[in-house]
Amino acid sequence: MNMSSRMEDVVDEFCAQEKFHSFEGDRGVERLNVIAKVLGYKESGFKYGTALEQFLSDNPGAIEALVDWIKDESNGSQEWKFAFLQNLESGEITESENSQYGQGGQFDRY
Repeated sequence: MNMSSRMEDVVDEFCAQEKFHSFEGDRGVERLNVIAKVLGYKESGFKYGTALEQFLSDNPGAIEALVDWIKDESNGSQEWKFAFLQNLESGEITESENSQYGQGGQFDRY
């Protein structure tokens, strides 16, 4: 993968690397959070249980629609593509095996 790759392929490769095969329930919300972090968004006070997080947890199709929107090259910036490519090369961002999303949604970098 490189900068000439389609954004859709880059995001699909990232999701495969991270084993993001499903976006259902709390795990789906955690996975969307990982993707947002790759795109450069930082945590800013959301705590699990907000109306939006409950909605996303109950509606995995909404998360999948957001991921599809990110994959759409007309929406994805070169900056986003570069961020995904960096993570594909390093494999740094993963969901913590010990993470309890209800207890802060922590993700580890190793």
